[in-house]
Amino acid sequence: MISPTCGPARHSVRAVVQTREATCRGRVSLDKPVLQTYEFFVVIDSIREFNHAVPFVPYEIHTVRGETYEVPHPDFIMVAPRGSFVVVIAPNDPKDIPRHISALLIERASLLDGQSRRTRKR
Repeated sequence: MISPTCGPARHSVRAVVQTREATCRGRVSLDKPVLQTYEFFVVIDSIREFNHAVPFVPYEIHTVRGETYEVPHPDFIMVAPRGSFVVVIAPNDPKDIPRHISALLIERASLLDGQSRRTRKR
């Protein structure tokens, strides 16, 4: 990731604005839109891994605003094909109202308290 100062950033997220590099090198005019395409986020990849785990282990999604969304089963979540947002349905919501969460606002995904990942021995 390229920081606003045109140097390498120290973040673990692989989000990259492809034209930011060109802007820092002086090839793109600042009058033109800088945002074009993003790579997938690491957090979205981990959510997809949690959903495809066999056996499935319940997990939760934490947002930058401090909200937590529980995912007790893969049927309660949908990840957009490009990874730009996630839709979660709360398991105890009587109206089944979907919560749309932007990938930019997801801080992390972690296993529910008391759960641990099982590893297979080969």
